[in-house]
Order: sequence, then C-alpha cells, then structure tokens
Amino acid sequence: MYLNEPIGKDKDDNEITLLDVIENDEMNIEDEIDLKLKIKDLCKKMKKVLKGREKIIIELRFGLRR
Repeated sequence: MYLNEPIGKDKDDNEITLLDVIENDEMNIEDEIDLKLKIKDLCKKMKKVLKGREKIIIELRFGLRR
C-alpha cells in the first residue's frame, strides 16, 4: 500500500488517502519516516566505529539511546 493510494471516501465523497489520515501539522509523515531511517542507519554506523565511552557520550548528547 502506498501513502497516496485511496483508502476510502469522506462525507463529501472526496477520496481519502493514508497520508491524509496519518499526516500531522508538525512534520510531514514522509519527512518523519526519512528522519527515522537516517537515525537508524547512523546508529548502525556508530556501533561499528565508536567504542565504549565515545559511543555512550554521542548517544546521550544527541538523544540516540533507546
């Protein structure tokens, strides 16, 4: 299923997409997903490069700890 694919109709018989349903005013859902994927990729790369204390400091400083 794609975000712009119609999933139904509203009370005025206009098509509604998944993007219409999950979109918020703060951040476009596509941008939010892109950001989360980039953070996940960054965390994987950090685990390969940084060790011990360096890794912990970076995670805490930028809120990357889960």
